[in-house]
Amino acid sequence: MYLAALITHLPILTVLLAPQGRSRVGSEITAGLPNVLLVGLVIAAVALVPAICARVASAGPRWQPGNALAGVR
Repeated sequence: MYLAALITHLPILTVLLAPQGRSRVGSEITAGLPNVLLVGLVIAAVALVPAICARVASAGPRWQPGNALAGVR
């Protein structure tokens, strides 16, 4: 379970810790790209959480990786 959380959160941590996202030096485009990437990764993480949780900790026939997204809708 902790390994799945680490794997899924690693891209978000990479974007957060990138020097371009924290630096005030540079153009607005270079400062805005990490923010757009971060928002995209967070939206993807929220959308895929049910499938990842079902794969790591499946509980019964209704919570399997193939039908977890449909079960949340």
